[in-house]
This record gives sequence, C-alpha cells and structure tokens, in this order.
Amino acid sequence: IRRIGANAYQPVDVRLIAATNRDLPSMVEAGTFREELYYRLSVVTVSLPPLRERQEDIPRLGRFFLERFSRRYGKNLTASPAFYEALVQHSWPGNVRELKSAIEFSVISCPGPTLRPSDLPPDATPADLAAWTLVARVMLNLDETLTKN
Repeated sequence: IRRIGANAYQPVDVRLIAATNRDLPSMVEAGTFREELYYRLSVVTVSLPPLRERQEDIPRLGRFFLERFSRRYGKNLTASPAFYEALVQHSWPGNVRELKSAIEFSVISCPGPTLRPSDLPPDATPADLAAWTLVARVMLNLDETLTKN
C-alpha cells in the first residue's frame, strides 16, 4: 500500500474473509457481480448449510451461547434436556443469529437456575426476537437499578 502523501509503498500481510448468502457464480453470469472480484475472493470457499440442516450443531451452539450470556449477566444457569430438544425442533430461519438472540433472551428472562422450553421467546420472526431481546435487556437493567437503590 502507499499511504496518502507518502512516496514509497509499504508491504502488508492481510487475509480477507468475506461471507454471503447469495449465489455469486450466478450473479457473475448475470453480470450483477464483478467477475474479477469473484475470482479474487473465491480462493478458498467454505460452504456452510443453514442451521436447520445442521441440527447436530444446535445443542453445541446453545451451550456455547448459554455459557457466554450466563457470564455476561452474572447468572449460573443450566439447561434442561427439554430446552435443547426445543432448540433442535425449531427451524431457525434467522440461522445462528436467531439462535444467539433466543438464548440471550432466555438467559435474561429465566427466573430459576435451569432453562426450560417455556423460557424461550415466543415463536417470532428474527426481527421480533431481536426486539424482545432488547426489551429483556432494558428490563434487566431497570431491575438492577431498582434493587441497587
């Protein structure tokens, strides 16, 4: 690269990782995606199916997010087998982001030490789920504020 105002080029070592849910080869063929950019990006291609096609990953991801959000919100929660079964039964149209929001919502709003299917947010679209999670965060912050004063 050459910095603005500099006279010399400076070497850099970078790796670019790009992700999309679009069919780039079809877009190149249709002329809606630049061919030379496609070939620069497609050195190593990793195809990852949607979460609904990788049901064996759901409990593992659920445990990961449960641990993360339990630490974040200062809770020591476990999840019942029925909770994980409910996660596996859902189609997750919002993929991992939806699962993450559902677990965060459950951790925030869970009244006891164990997550149960009833702690999951109401069946909603990913956008609604994000809004429910935001409401739960506000309620948690309000509860903390009221108990401290």
